[in-house]
Amino acid sequence: MNPPQPTWNSLEIVKLLVSGLTPIVVLIIGIWISRSLKRLEFLQWTNQKITEKRIAVFEELAPLLNDLLCYFTVLMSCFSGELGVGLMADHEPSGRIPANIR
Repeated sequence: MNPPQPTWNSLEIVKLLVSGLTPIVVLIIGIWISRSLKRLEFLQWTNQKITEKRIAVFEELAPLLNDLLCYFTVLMSCFSGELGVGLMADHEPSGRIPANIR
C-alpha cells in the first residue's frame, strides 16, 4: 500500500500566499508611514522658518509703522481741531530708515 499523497487544495494555496504576503504588506505600510512622517516633519520645519521670517520682518517694520501711526494720528487730530498746530512743528521723526533703503 502506498502512503496517501498530499494534495494541494485551495486552502493550502491561500495559507501559503497569506504567509508570504504578510511581510511584504507590513514593509509597504512601514514605508508609507515613514514617508508620511518625513513629509510632516518637513512641513513643520517649513512653517517654523516662515514664522521666524515673519517675526524678523515685523521687528524691522514695527517701529516705522508706529511712526506712521503717530504721525497720522497727530495730523488727523490737528485737522479735527483737537490739538494745536504747533504740536506738529515740535514733532521730530525717529530717524529710523530701513537697512535696504539706505
